Amino acid sequence: MATIRNAPPTAHGRTYTASSLKEVAFPLGGIGTGTVSLGGRGQLRDWEIFNRPAKGKNLPCTFFALWCRPEGEAPIARILERRLLPPFVADRGLSPWAVSGLPRLEEARFRGTYPVAEIAFADGTLPLEVELEAFTPFTPFDDRTSGMPVAIFLWRLRNPGPRAIEATLVYSQLNPIGYDGVEELRRGRRHPMFGGNLNRWSSEDGMRGIRMSR
Repeated sequence: MATIRNAPPTAHGRTYTASSLKEVAFPLGGIGTGTVSLGGRGQLRDWEIFNRPAKGKNLPCTFFALWCRPEGEAPIARILERRLLPPFVADRGLSPWAVSGLPRLEEARFRGTYPVAEIAFADGTLPLEVELEAFTPFTPFDDRTSGMPVAIFLWRLRNPGPRAIEATLVYSQLNPIGYDGVEELRRGRRHPMFGGNLNRWSSEDGMRGIRMSR
C-alpha cells in the first residue's frame, strides 16, 4: 500500500492528499482565454472554454494514461489519476463516459502555487515513479505570453529499479466542437450536438499534434 502524508505549508505552497484532493481545482489557461482546471487527483475538470461559466462540466473519455512493462514481466496500465474518492453518488450512478471502472493510482500529493501545479503519484503496484508539472505561460506585464490559450503538462517517469522498463504515456480527449457548455454529456461523443467532428494529424512550424475540427 502506497501512502503519502500531508506536508506543512512551504514557500512553494500547501500540499494536499487523500480526501482534501476533492476540493482542488487549479486553473490552466491564458488570461481571457478560458480555462480547464487540474483536479487534485490529476483529473481534468471544469472545462470553461465555451464562452460561459462551466463549473462541474467535464469532457467524456478525457484523461492521461500510462502503459509500462518491466523486463520479463507482464504489462501494467493505469489511468494517471488518483483513485476516485467517496461518496460515490450521482442521480444515475457514475457515468461510463468517465471511465470510472478503469484502474487508477493509489494516492497522490498535490502542491500548487499559481501558475504552477505539481502532483506526485504513488502506487505499490507501479514499477515507475510518476510526477506531473502543469502550468500556463505567465509573465507579469507581458500580455502576449500571459494570454496564450494553452495548458502545458510535463510528465516525469523515473525507474528506481535495476531492470529496464518499457513505457508509453498517452492522452485521450473528446473532440468538443459543437458543445455549448450547458448540456450534460451523458451520451458522451454520441450526443446530438456532435456530428462531422474530425481529428486530423498536423505537423507544421515545428509543432505536431491532433487538430480538432468539424
